[in-house]
Amino acid sequence: MVSIVVPVYNTGAYLVDAVKSIVAQTYPRLELILVDDASSDELTLKLLAAYEQVDVLTPDNIDKITAHIELPSLAAYGVLPKEIVAVNDALKQKVSMLPDAPTQVHIRVLHSATNQGAGEGRNIGVRASTGSYLLFMDADDLFAPQLIEHAYKTKLRTGAEVVLFANHNFSYDPDNDLRVQSVSWNLEANKLLPCVDIIKRQLFNVGYTVWGCLLSRQTFIDKDLFLAPHVIFEDNDWVVRMVLRTDNLYYTPFDGYWRLMHASQLTAVDYRGARVVNLGDMLQRMVIDIKASSFYAQARNSCITSCIDLFDFWAKNIKADTQNKQQVIQELFARVALALEMLGVPLSSKPSGLYMQWHHLLYKMPGLSASTRMDHFAAARMARLYRRYCK
Repeated sequence: MVSIVVPVYNTGAYLVDAVKSIVAQTYPRLELILVDDASSDELTLKLLAAYEQVDVLTPDNIDKITAHIELPSLAAYGVLPKEIVAVNDALKQKVSMLPDAPTQVHIRVLHSATNQGAGEGRNIGVRASTGSYLLFMDADDLFAPQLIEHAYKTKLRTGAEVVLFANHNFSYDPDNDLRVQSVSWNLEANKLLPCVDIIKRQLFNVGYTVWGCLLSRQTFIDKDLFLAPHVIFEDNDWVVRMVLRTDNLYYTPFDGYWRLMHASQLTAVDYRGARVVNLGDMLQRMVIDIKASSFYAQARNSCITSCIDLFDFWAKNIKADTQNKQQVIQELFARVALALEMLGVPLSSKPSGLYMQWHHLLYKMPGLSASTRMDHFAAARMARLYRRYCK
């Protein structure tokens, strides 16, 4: 059995299609765990209550379960995205990789008393799951009909500890720029990749999403891959932790995860507002994982560079209308600086021009170790960025 864990928070407008895409799978043995993260939206609560009334979802009963609930019309100009059409067509065809075992989805709905974020919702779902394998989905996205079958067969064929697959964005709004907020795995395809090689070359450039992969439940638990609760950016440090703690990955370019883009997404609303300061907390979690691993020596300098580059990117791109924008950037600087100090890089909280020039000069001095040169480089560059964005 494969368990799919879906944290749900006020996404009722999209939840029906997400669930349908799981019932439309060609892989026949599935468990769906919907984890309600203290939703308040009336539609979401009605749908969750309807799903709670059944034990098994099938192509024959999926529409009947929510038939009494009025759903909003989402299609712009009455035209459905091709991804929604594909899911509906697959439901009608009722195709299974095992003709004598049609797809059945055992469904469970769990409720969190308080809002704890998607990370803890996934943790709750994993602990409650009974399948041998795990996948994660956001409650407004879709699985391509053959995704789970393809990922499962790839894992059996390659022996990979984690199988990653491709994705693309889609939208009900034809005017949406689907390149914005795009996510991809930056890995060589169709090859078993030892994680130790990835760590040495590109630990911070693999990708940043907890969805988009299949792994065994036992691996998730044994390697302690639970996500940080009550935070955002939890996907980013999860990927680093996953690479640090597993043996190998296999990336298949099968385009199986379909990611819905819409205006009310957290990424669209908050990531470039005041909550961007949480990026610094994510980097601190990442540093803790790296320092606790056996790869600290290989990964330290890359981690320093990643911290600096991420501060530069988000400070540059934070929305102009962010309330107290200057204060937000200064707080982000302080949190990123703390992550760097955890890596042994000494930083001034308010670096002056003289401080910047001094460390730049030391960085250029011959005969220094690579680690010492990196420390001075980081101090000089963060000072430069502080003077650019925080003053």
